[in-house]
Amino acid sequence: MTNKLRQKFIAITMISLVTLLSFTMIAINWINFYSITVKADKVLDVLEKNNNTFPDVESEDLPDETPFDTRYFYVKYLVDSDNKVIEDIEPEIDLNHVSITKEAALAMSDKAITRTKSKDYDGNYRYRKYLVANNSNVNSRATKIITITFIDCSRQLLPINNFFIIALIVIATGIIVSFFIIFFISKILMKPIEENNQQQKKFISNASHELKTPLTIISANNELIEMMYGQNDMTKTIDKEVKRMNSMVKNLTELSKMSDTKKVKEKKIVTILSFKDILYDSCIDFYRVFKEQGKNLRLFLTNENVLIKGDENDMREIISIILDNARKYSVSYASLYLRKKKNKIILIEQNDTRDMQIGDMNKIFSRFYRSDEARASNIEGSGIGLSILSEIISSYNGQVKAFVDSSYVFNLEITLEAKAFVY
Repeated sequence: MTNKLRQKFIAITMISLVTLLSFTMIAINWINFYSITVKADKVLDVLEKNNNTFPDVESEDLPDETPFDTRYFYVKYLVDSDNKVIEDIEPEIDLNHVSITKEAALAMSDKAITRTKSKDYDGNYRYRKYLVANNSNVNSRATKIITITFIDCSRQLLPINNFFIIALIVIATGIIVSFFIIFFISKILMKPIEENNQQQKKFISNASHELKTPLTIISANNELIEMMYGQNDMTKTIDKEVKRMNSMVKNLTELSKMSDTKKVKEKKIVTILSFKDILYDSCIDFYRVFKEQGKNLRLFLTNENVLIKGDENDMREIISIILDNARKYSVSYASLYLRKKKNKIILIEQNDTRDMQIGDMNKIFSRFYRSDEARASNIEGSGIGLSILSEIISSYNGQVKAFVDSSYVFNLEITLEAKAFVY
């Protein structure tokens, strides 16, 4: 249990750390990129407004060095009344303010003119395309001119790209270092929990041992009283409560032992079993008990052969706990459904209920949990059985859940994972 808790702690901490660092890096890069884009668009606005030339930059609220630092080129296409490029007329191109070949510039502009976006990036170039009226008489077919202006942002984008790469390296290194730090810190943090767990198991073991002697004496004295004076209501009650206490002590000891996963695995005798046959045999044993209480026990089995790799005692314990719980808390019936879905075995137990709320009921797997209704109805039980069930299912990497549906029917569903199967 402590190892699982430690693994969860490491996983949650690492996921939180990675998420935080990743979000921070992405946010910083996005802000820097957005800032560069805004500045580039501002320069493009000035160039568009001034026919691709720089006027007095002070009036445009631009730095004085902008005309000298900005590397740009533009391409003009003549278009007809339908805004279609007149292909037999070569576009006008100006490369006086940038170092780029004519072929590369035309390739970029040809690609940009086919895009629906009026502004975007092409590599390290930010471009803007816009329509202006054709006031010249160069060609009678041309009514408008599409101008595409490109600004080279490579000098501004280079630090961002470098920062991104450096940030990735730093974050990756930090994550690796953090993992080892958290790994060792988690061991220190889990030590008090492990010690508390060991003390708890020791206490349960000692308490169980100490309780056995007085229970044995009480039982023996009760039998002696019955032999001398005959059986009566008081001796019956004593006998009933002694058996209940013995059962509770046994369950506590078993639950304590199950916490030590390594020792439990060593004691398991793993073989290939027919889960369907075990379920059928167990239901036959309980059928008479249900009938004596005026309740129906129904079993619905799949036609498929259901084989499982596990310990037979575990499988019988699982079914016994389910049926015993159904016997105690059902009103008139209990139904068991065994299904096989792909690589999983699904066992569902349903029974009618009284005074139970609709919704999730997974709290019943907590140790010593008993509802107020169960206590008020004087139903036998200690609240340990379903905890043992949950521990056994967990040891097979399975899942168990409980809920009350809209028809006020209690559902207990067990799923055993694929690794436990033999095909």
